[in-house]
Amino acid sequence: MTGSAPPTDNTQTGRARHRRVLLITWSIVVLGLIIGVIRMATYDPNYVVKVDDANKLILKSGGVRVVGVEVLPFETGGLGAEAAEFTKKLVLDRRIRVETDPEKVKDDADWTLGYVFVEVDGKELFLNEELLRHGYGEYRPAYPHLSYRKRLDAAQAEAQRKKLGRWHPDFKPPTPGEP
Repeated sequence: MTGSAPPTDNTQTGRARHRRVLLITWSIVVLGLIIGVIRMATYDPNYVVKVDDANKLILKSGGVRVVGVEVLPFETGGLGAEAAEFTKKLVLDRRIRVETDPEKVKDDADWTLGYVFVEVDGKELFLNEELLRHGYGEYRPAYPHLSYRKRLDAAQAEAQRKKLGRWHPDFKPPTPGEP
């Protein structure tokens, strides 16, 4: 017999290729599962991702309207912009706690109506109350949202007594149609 080359074993190379493909596929599946589990574990529906206005917050789970507090829109500048900035400093990129009234949880635009609480420096602050206490808004009680009426009335009275924000003698609300 003359020197012929040994036969190649296509079966072995095919099996090795198949194992590599399976290993890569399973690695991708496992990595995807791990990423999914991490995302689920870190998902917090009450995490504030945007402050739309001083009394309108966008959470990972949807929108929350701070109930009972009427504020000027930030577009009006002045006090409206200050109020929005105040709210951003308190709640943006933080987890909040929202209390709702079971009789009316959502408004007509599908925003959750709520009392908003946020922990700052180990202390829980009541956003609705803080907005009123600093004179950024005016208390507008609306049935059935009356759970904190006394606290909110007292916060507004404090701002009025101290002449803060909208209660300051020099405060002039924007004329409708003016920026």
